[in-house]
Amino acid sequence: MARTQAGTRTTAGTRTSLPNPIILSDTFSSNTLSNYTNSTVVNGTWVIGSGILTQSVAGSGAGWAAGVLLTNGSSYTNFDLYCDIQKPAGNIQVVFRSGITANSGYGLQIRDTANLRIENWGQTNLIQTTNPHGLANWSTSQWYTIHVHIQGNYIQASIYLQGTTEPTTYDLNFYNSLFSTGSIGFSVENGAGGNFDNLIVLNLNRRFQA
Repeated sequence: MARTQAGTRTTAGTRTSLPNPIILSDTFSSNTLSNYTNSTVVNGTWVIGSGILTQSVAGSGAGWAAGVLLTNGSSYTNFDLYCDIQKPAGNIQVVFRSGITANSGYGLQIRDTANLRIENWGQTNLIQTTNPHGLANWSTSQWYTIHVHIQGNYIQASIYLQGTTEPTTYDLNFYNSLFSTGSIGFSVENGAGGNFDNLIVLNLNRRFQA
């Protein structure tokens, strides 16, 4: 499923030497993780099929042990991250600014019946909201789009139905200095399920020259 990034930016004058704002993008159409030379499976069985990344084996990994870092060893610091997710019966999260183990990075977790939280991966709840933007109950048949905006120690996140307009306000606004840089990945709690698609990460460190 291809994601269209809406909107363009224009400014007066001539801009030169612009780095590519897209630092990571994947629709998982290649059906393999081999495109990521530093991908690391923490636990579980992660497969790509029909353009979707899935943790596929029931019972693999206790707690948040069933995870995969797509870019282990990378140093992503300030960025906008978008991803489409489909929640299983258990909890699911997108991991960012992370190392290879739990408690080494942040996770945006879609959990329980209608909770959205930021935690340090698999450990402590840092901030949580219920029924974000009126989403009363997560549906295992529904795709959602998540957006993480992180710059310096400020973390903001939102979730909305895939294919709808992104809300103009974030569901979570948080200041925290635990983790300053790291990798991006995914994690699923206890068992099979959890689908991910249309990942895009935009660099916020780029500079414009007039």
